[in-house]
Order: sequence, then C-alpha cells, then structure tokens
Amino acid sequence: MMLDRTRFAVFVALGLIFLALGWGLAHNLPSSQETFTIPLFINFGTALVGVGLIRFLWDVLGAPSLRSEMERLGVVRFWINRRDGETERRKEYLKFLATSQKIDLMGLNLYTEVFGDAEVRDALERAVRSGKAKVRILISDPRSAITTQRSREPSEINAKVFSGLLEQTLTSLGTYPQLRSGEPCEGLLVRASDRSVIYVMVIRLDDQMFVCNYFSSMVGDDTPGMQLRKLRDYCLFEKYSREFESVWSNSRSFGLAELEECQKLVQPQKGGPQSSQ
Repeated sequence: MMLDRTRFAVFVALGLIFLALGWGLAHNLPSSQETFTIPLFINFGTALVGVGLIRFLWDVLGAPSLRSEMERLGVVRFWINRRDGETERRKEYLKFLATSQKIDLMGLNLYTEVFGDAEVRDALERAVRSGKAKVRILISDPRSAITTQRSREPSEINAKVFSGLLEQTLTSLGTYPQLRSGEPCEGLLVRASDRSVIYVMVIRLDDQMFVCNYFSSMVGDDTPGMQLRKLRDYCLFEKYSREFESVWSNSRSFGLAELEECQKLVQPQKGGPQSSQ
C-alpha cells in the first residue's frame, strides 16, 4: 500500500508541475506568441493527475492489488522453487541470527538451510553461546516409522541419501557443548518428532520467518518457499508459528543419549547429501 501511495503522489506532483507550466505560459506569453506547448502541458498535466486519482480510488475502493494483499498477510518474498531464493535467504539468516533472541528451527533434517552451510551453522552456534537467544531445534526422529516412510517416498533419491542428510545434521548437533554435556540448557532445546508428521520447514528469527512446505512428489529444493514477517493483525506468520508449537508439543526431548543412539542408527546407511529437506 505504501508503494501505491507513493505512485499516486508522483503522478499528482508531476501533473501539477505540467499544469503550472501550462498555466504560467498561458498567462505570461502574449497571445501572438502562444504555441502548441501550452495546451500540451495542460492536457498532459490533467492526464497525470487523473491517472493518479484513478489509481488511488481503485486501491481504496476497488479490489486489493496482489502486492497489498501479500503485505496484509505478511509475505515479504515468495519463491516458486526454494532453490531460487537460496542466496537471499542465506544473507537474511546471517543478518538476523546475529541479533535474534527467539530462534525456532523445524524441518525433516534442516541440512540444506542450516547445518549444511558452515557460515549459517557457525552463526547459530554463536547465538547459542551468547546466552541471549533461546534456540529451539526440532527435527524428524530418525528412529520413527514416520521418518522411515519419508525416506521411501518418490521425492527422495533413496533411503541412503535421506539418512545421510540426517547423519550430517546429527553430527552438527553433536558439536554443541550444551547438548553433549547432558545437562538441561535453557538456551538450547532440541526435540525430535516421532508422532507428528513434519509437513513444513520453519525457520523463525524473532519477527521474521522462512517457510517451505514439504511435498511427497518432489525434493525440498523444488517446493515453494516464503519469507514472512510478524504483524499485529492476523497473518500467515501466526499460522506457521502455531504449526511449530503443535509439533513441538507432540515431540520428545532429544539429548545426548538419543543423539548417540541415532548416530549409530544412521551411520551404516550413510550416503552423500545429494537431496535437500
């Protein structure tokens, strides 16, 4: 809506400038020196003001534009394929991880978006070590029947690849001293979902959120993705936030013992990370 108002102001301002030029020439030039430029300026200025008013009235009284509707829902960016926004999202992750105090991560394995990127992984570790951020990480439990079924769906190249991605994520989680100590830590909470299916990847960094729904017919990189922001009014951000809380509440704690058990489970099936979730 802000952009539409700016365009309205530009149209009206330009129109008034041309009208002023036309009227100024008409009043200051002798009638014998009047040229075609005077009516041209006046007509062009009138047209610009008219177009500006029509656009403004359409935005206010007519159907909402796609841009204004997306802004109302809190959509910042949209990618038809998640891979198309990889560079943009990476920059946003690094920027927001440096200052965010509420960090929620949910995905089947979160390898491509977080743990497979050294800089993003390091930024997350710094947030955990800072003691200022509360980090919640939720992945699919490698021991559950749900994860086994997902690894057999057509979207996965094979079970080894899926297990390989999980193994890489588990290895990264194993580097966190807070997890390896086996002691409760308020700054880092890790859970694994063994009862609820994870249908969506959610990365929340304070009031910014990056989401991607999982499809059974394609790999994660080929599915649509969005960047959302939290608004005071009802918005998509709240929808995905509630989904995270629902799955989180139905998951179980994932500590040192579970980490070591799952690492043993996936290591024999380890394969190179070629797919993404």
